[in-house]
Amino acid sequence: MAIRQRHNKYFFITVAVVVLVFVVKSNAYLDNLNKPCKYLDSINITDGEENEDDGSITFEGVYYPSYLHAVYDYEFVNESYRQPVAPHVRGCTCKLAPCVRMCCPRGQYLYRTNCYTNDSVSDLSVSVTSDGQSFEDEKVFEIFNYVVGKPCHEINPMEPSKYADTDTWVLFRNGSILLGDPPSEMLSKNKYCLNPIQYNDTIEISLMTCFIPASATKDAWLPYGMFISVPFLVVTILVYTILPELRNVHGKSLVCYLLGLIVGYITLGWIKLNGSAYVEPILCRTLGYVVYFAFISAFFWLSVISFDLWWNFRGMHGISKFADLKKFLVYSAYAWGSTIFMVALCYLMDASSNISSNFQPGMGAETCFLKKARLSEFLYLYLPIILIMSCNSTFFILTALKIRKVQMEMSRVTAKEDSKRHQKHLDNEKAKFGLFFRLFIVMGVTWTMEAISWIISPGGWYFYVTDLTNAIQGVVIFFLFVMKPKVKELIIKRWNIWRGISSPRKQGTISTSGTTRTSTTRTSNITLNTIKPNEVALISDVRD
Repeated sequence: MAIRQRHNKYFFITVAVVVLVFVVKSNAYLDNLNKPCKYLDSINITDGEENEDDGSITFEGVYYPSYLHAVYDYEFVNESYRQPVAPHVRGCTCKLAPCVRMCCPRGQYLYRTNCYTNDSVSDLSVSVTSDGQSFEDEKVFEIFNYVVGKPCHEINPMEPSKYADTDTWVLFRNGSILLGDPPSEMLSKNKYCLNPIQYNDTIEISLMTCFIPASATKDAWLPYGMFISVPFLVVTILVYTILPELRNVHGKSLVCYLLGLIVGYITLGWIKLNGSAYVEPILCRTLGYVVYFAFISAFFWLSVISFDLWWNFRGMHGISKFADLKKFLVYSAYAWGSTIFMVALCYLMDASSNISSNFQPGMGAETCFLKKARLSEFLYLYLPIILIMSCNSTFFILTALKIRKVQMEMSRVTAKEDSKRHQKHLDNEKAKFGLFFRLFIVMGVTWTMEAISWIISPGGWYFYVTDLTNAIQGVVIFFLFVMKPKVKELIIKRWNIWRGISSPRKQGTISTSGTTRTSTTRTSNITLNTIKPNEVALISDVRD
């Protein structure tokens, strides 16, 4: 017991240290504290005129004193993902006057994904609200300084002429925008960009935001399924932690798998509910690594569960508690070590300036997770899922075949037994096999279908069933692993012990760690030499 407690303590300390390391590591992506302002509050003024006497720079008529400009060797892609670039001078324009964000540099306009030059858009007019009053045809670049860049990868134009209730917007003199009529949201400059559009001989300013209608995507309801799963996963972990009979290798592996799901569901659910709203780069990137670490670790622990079940049915039995601990340490080294390797690989690929952007995961570049590029998603997420789930499916199939073989042997050697008792035994084994098959569907096929749905059609509605099953997996796992007769009996027994009530003595005894059931009823005189004791015990454990 002392060894188990120390091991559990070291396990949780290790997990905490790993998470802390990656949070601290991500601090490298903060703006350099020696710079006079944040990158998002600055503009490239490399082409400005420098005054050698005082070190000031004048760019587009704006005067930048020496203490409000500096050399930057990085940039933020879509205002969230930092990457190294050639050194260039940036001025702290937002410290000199209120700022608005333009999608493209002055004199250019955004069309689809690229900026194009048009001299007609160098001087723009807009309606501005200040102190409750509206001022028409105010010159944008006379009132505001500006910064450049899209706030996110996918931006959409607001269309107040079509959707007056949601797309109407008002620009304030502090650079923020009030969206909706009636007002629904206040956008800071890092949540929108202004784009000049030419209609015949007139130039109009279009508001571009990251807003995507929630009804148009399954992301609107998947987060709620994840949040519903979390309490059931927590209860399942508590049950497997409190009951000593369940704190075996299989139980500990299951707890590690569930911990990954909990962290992943909470973090990813929050990201999806937050939509494309702006998140500070350091927080966004950290959240992305937390989600990635959580789900990748869950997949590796799922492979541990599959392998351990197959290995036990393969014939290894009579293992001591010390050997169980040693085996779990080996499993932990594999699962956590593989996860850390994958996360470190993503980190190093993103941090390297010699790697093509096509092969970089782009954590936090477009959303607070992997960037929306098919190659990146495949290499760093779906390829590992496909490989792990292929191995898991193989282990599940081999285990099912072994179970079937054990059933046939038991049926053969007990053929002369009482027919009713024999039939009851076979019915129990069929019920056990049905439970095993359901576990295979929930913990293997649904994740595999997640990868298949991504390959065929990432937004396909016909995969919503498996997506929903994955989201509410915590509910399914709770009923499969906690609401079993054996577990409920152990919970009642533990509750009675806490209350000081002794449980009534039963004729039979139940094994939980590898011994077969015994009973005072008459047993067969036939020795099941071809069936190993641990196989019968495992069959009973899963059935109950």
